Amino acid sequence: MTAPSQTPYGLLVLAALPQPPVDMVMPETAQALFTLFIFAPLGFMLVVAVRMIVKDRDPLMLICIAGGAVAMLFEAFARSFFADPATLSAAELIAMFHYYFVANPQGIGFDVQPPKS
Repeated sequence: MTAPSQTPYGLLVLAALPQPPVDMVMPETAQALFTLFIFAPLGFMLVVAVRMIVKDRDPLMLICIAGGAVAMLFEAFARSFFADPATLSAAELIAMFHYYFVANPQGIGFDVQPPKS
């Protein structure tokens, strides 16, 4: 007589969670409109920032846009390393990138083959 197979509890919990739809596709027109409405304000503000630099010699608006872009990218990449952006320093983030892209065998450094001599 064989013992009934026991499914680990974690798999049962995962099986009970609703799964995201994998067959949904965003229509191209809706995607183009969404992209336009997302980048139109940024483009407008970049034009205003360049005008302020040329006319008034005031780079404040461009510095604010660049700071917002750095903050947005820093938070997104910090969260991708499962770190709290409020407590992570830029040096730690650079170290994590270095480890992932150079030292980690699953990173990009693994994909690059040394030249054959």
